[in-house]
Amino acid sequence: MSNSWPTGTPLPTSRSSVHEGLDDPTIKRIAQIVSRHAGLIYHERRARPIRSAVAQRMHATDCHHPAEYIALIDRPESLDELKQLISLLVISKTSFFRNRPQFELLEQRVLPERRLRPGPIHIWSAGCSTGEEAYSIAMVLSRSRFTRQQAGVLASDISQTSLAHAARGVYTEADLVSLQAGERKFFRPDADHWPVGDTIRSLVEFRYLNLVAASTFVTPPTGLWDVIFCRNVLIYFSRETVQEILHRFHSVLAVGGYLFLGASESLFQLVDGFETISGGDAYVYRKHEESFSLPKPTPVKERPPTPAPSAEASFERLFLRTTEQPNEIGPYLQLGQLASDKGALEEALSWYQAASQIEPLHLGARFRLAMILVRLGMDPQAGEEMRRLLFLEGNFALGHYQLGLLSERSQDLQAAWISFRNALRCCSANAQEQDAALLTAQDLSLDSLAAACRRKLQALDKDVPAPADGS
Repeated sequence: MSNSWPTGTPLPTSRSSVHEGLDDPTIKRIAQIVSRHAGLIYHERRARPIRSAVAQRMHATDCHHPAEYIALIDRPESLDELKQLISLLVISKTSFFRNRPQFELLEQRVLPERRLRPGPIHIWSAGCSTGEEAYSIAMVLSRSRFTRQQAGVLASDISQTSLAHAARGVYTEADLVSLQAGERKFFRPDADHWPVGDTIRSLVEFRYLNLVAASTFVTPPTGLWDVIFCRNVLIYFSRETVQEILHRFHSVLAVGGYLFLGASESLFQLVDGFETISGGDAYVYRKHEESFSLPKPTPVKERPPTPAPSAEASFERLFLRTTEQPNEIGPYLQLGQLASDKGALEEALSWYQAASQIEPLHLGARFRLAMILVRLGMDPQAGEEMRRLLFLEGNFALGHYQLGLLSERSQDLQAAWISFRNALRCCSANAQEQDAALLTAQDLSLDSLAAACRRKLQALDKDVPAPADGS
């Protein structure tokens, strides 16, 4: 599950007056109620889909005025209706074996390591969406010869609609496109549908859980969690909420247990008690035995002013700003740039990850994060980050161009052609201020970017036919 406001088309309603009554202050008030319950960050660009979801729920609950609906969802006894609204607001974008290198690390390192200790292995998929992640974990467990008595997966989500879909465990041919050879054996084809097989289904239990509202997190019947997956969820919470959730994850994770986060998520400057473990193209976090604590601000030291501060002094000044004003994104971006300029790419990655966690919708932070992933040779993660960026802002020309380069490098020439074509279209429109600033930082202009797109398209035209549907 990704806890963010969707960008879908408005849901139909027979009451046009409902939309008229849902002005910006009303939408902000409803967003505050939802945020208080689910922790979702509100942004003005998400006002339209929120308005559409509220209009649909007003129609379903026979509320004739927004004030009636606000009164309805703002009562403790109306929690079920609030859950219905949230189910329309959260995005359930996922796939089987999404970020496959992490599943390879689970299979090749985590499970063999855990097998050396007695007792069953307990795995929690927190934010399971429509079930693909949980069932992917179950496939890995089955392939590693863990039985129902030896292992189990708890899959939780805040969207009851997604949970119902996950519990049914029935998918389409298109849903299985990311599976590799031999993995379809875990399904039972039935006409046009692919139900999950009984062996895999028996390893997974689905349960509703709100990560923000829960005062304590659920634990297995025996012991603590050995592995927690919480991917592409934390990026949509505030920094304070993320810290609290990580604190609770740490408290229910066994010593030596693993925490799997999304490619653009990091624990940097958020929580102690974990070490980074890398394997292949994936990295995860392992709980070590040292005592747990939230990071403490570094005290400000008095020092005399210098007429020309050194690079070290500039770094120290910026670092102190991150501790004094942890929600200000500027210092993180500057520290990331300093690290990038001196070739410390892992350090730069951490600063940009932290910036993206503070402001998940900040175009510049996410673009810089994606470009560092490119420089680190992590093309799959960079591509996922670039697609997330374009989901936030579809008219970002430089983002489309860089995604085209990534697709070209992976030999997906059709996707590359589409991305370069999209970039050229965006260049024809008025460049946004943020777009222009990032172009300048790359020593590019909109005209030079458009020219580069044309060259790429001309080179690809002989190998890639235009899509038949004109997309």
